[in-house]
Parts: sequence; C-alpha cells; structure tokens
Amino acid sequence: MSVSATQKTEPSSIDELLEFIVATVKSHYGRTGRGLDGSLLSHLVRQQFPELNYAKLGLTRLGDVVRAAMHRGLVARRTDVTHLC
Repeated sequence: MSVSATQKTEPSSIDELLEFIVATVKSHYGRTGRGLDGSLLSHLVRQQFPELNYAKLGLTRLGDVVRAAMHRGLVARRTDVTHLC
C-alpha cells in the first residue's frame, strides 16, 4: 500500500499562517541565533504555501501577518526596519 502525503498549497486561515511563521522564526533562531529578514521569511512562506492569496485571509501582504503576530505577542520585530510596514 502506498500513502501519498499532499502538501497544502495555501493556509486555510490566518492562524494557520501565523503558526507556520512562528514555528519557522523559532526554528531559524534556534539554529542560527539570528532573526529572519523579510525576504527570507517571504521565500519560506511561498515554499510552504505556493498558492497563498493574502486577500483570501483578509490581508494585503506579509507585513500584515507579521503585525498580527506581533500584536498577539508571538514574535518580536526590530522596529527600526520599516520595509514590512
């Protein structure tokens, strides 16, 4: 018998996307001791969810997700970096 695991191509909710981002940031920091920059985070999100449509989640871009994670206390962001705002 063969079991085929299918990768989801888009998150079903903002919470699912937040969970992925938080886990990815924590994993990266655990390995490197450094935070993720926006371009790497965007790349990793697109690898995980290649058909991600921010509008379906009520968002316009990755910066919206990062702000939501910050407001929930899930991630900390350098406030002197403004390109994700």
